[in-house]
Amino acid sequence: MYEIYSNLRACVEGIGQAGSMDSHIALYVLEHHEEVPHMAIGDLARACNTSIATISRFCRRVNGSDWTTFKDQMEEYGAWLRSDSAASRFRDRIDIPWYFDTLEASIYQTRQLLTDDVLEQAVDWLSEAANVYIYGSSFSNITAREACEKLNRINRLCFSFSTVKDQIGSLVYLKADDLVVFISFSGTTPHIRRLYRQAKMAGCRIMWISGNAALVREGSSREMLVAVSPLALHEYRTSLVEGISLHCAIDALYIRYTNRLRAARPVAPAALPVDDAEDGELE
Repeated sequence: MYEIYSNLRACVEGIGQAGSMDSHIALYVLEHHEEVPHMAIGDLARACNTSIATISRFCRRVNGSDWTTFKDQMEEYGAWLRSDSAASRFRDRIDIPWYFDTLEASIYQTRQLLTDDVLEQAVDWLSEAANVYIYGSSFSNITAREACEKLNRINRLCFSFSTVKDQIGSLVYLKADDLVVFISFSGTTPHIRRLYRQAKMAGCRIMWISGNAALVREGSSREMLVAVSPLALHEYRTSLVEGISLHCAIDALYIRYTNRLRAARPVAPAALPVDDAEDGELE
């Protein structure tokens, strides 16, 4: 689901690279996502004022699929969009006080999990890596992009990628002295697992920022877990409580890393106020 949405959105937003026709088709598909799964390929071609061959090439070029697979994935995308507004299997509605109570408990648990030892090891790995690659899927990829921007501000060279296609393409750059950071609350999505396998094959150190405590074997020398609270509002597929927990972990790492850098740099002596200067030094 996320892959096709990511590919189509990137096509619209990257019109300069994708080309006007591909962007036009992608925009039409996103705007008419409920109708597209029930269309024949000729219907979409007529709606976009183009040819069947162009639609076939669009599916392969933008989504890496044939037309049938493209339609199936659009059906899954539509079901995903409807899921949060449909009747919940747990309860019909979440009261706002319930949300804040869950959020408060999640932040407290996350604070307990982010021990000094965990943060110190994470900062060690971030500082020792040649390059840092940060990956996420769906909503977690927004957190991954923000984490990359924060680390870049303190001169820690790192990269993240806005689309699934670019994430997969970046795998060719991975080297054994790089650090790969996966920001994923569950760590079990097929796309993240695919990236994880490739990172392991490249021999990289791997850091998980996740609510899934079972992701890393105890005693592993090449993988570590920065754990956040497993609490979530499972009534929604949208990241709510869990997204804030992941952000808290990123902010804690940023603060710890920045504090280490500040401690390593001597403080420059403050300039004397003009009134305290030696007589005769001022004209």
